[in-house]
Amino acid sequence: SGSGGGDRRDALGRADGPSDTVAGALRASVAGFLASAGAEPLFAPAWCGLGCALADASPVLAQHCLCRSLQLDRASHLSWANLSMLYVEHGAEGAEEALDALTQVADSPLCWIGRGLLMESKAADFDSAADAYRSALQVSQHPEALLGLSLTCRKKTLARDDTGADGADEHAY
Repeated sequence: SGSGGGDRRDALGRADGPSDTVAGALRASVAGFLASAGAEPLFAPAWCGLGCALADASPVLAQHCLCRSLQLDRASHLSWANLSMLYVEHGAEGAEEALDALTQVADSPLCWIGRGLLMESKAADFDSAADAYRSALQVSQHPEALLGLSLTCRKKTLARDDTGADGADEHAY
């Protein structure tokens, strides 16, 4: 290890994970949320926080924690948002249903950001994804919505350039 970089490990000891600082913060978060859920097992935000802290290290356990949070508080927009993002990130079934539930409990840009991510990853539907990000920006000037819109528009331009289509054919499909 002459470069000084060494071998980085994530929270589960796997190489190429987060830095030691981030891994330490995640371990502290997990410990704090576990203590909170242990002290007050019916406190939904503790389960939601635990699910978020575990999302990278153990997606299945994170799903369990987020679902437990929703059992305790069906109107928790943060639990619905994080569950839907977990499903989108891992390509799991249920992302659309979780986003629909989020839409029912809160007028949040997160439901539109989630739909944009889902449309990008599932079908590479950049037009619909861009529309979803625009809808998120109408609800709130959320930085992730602006980033999603700009990246999606760039991906659409690159995809069009790769196929050799010119601007005149842009609306032909």
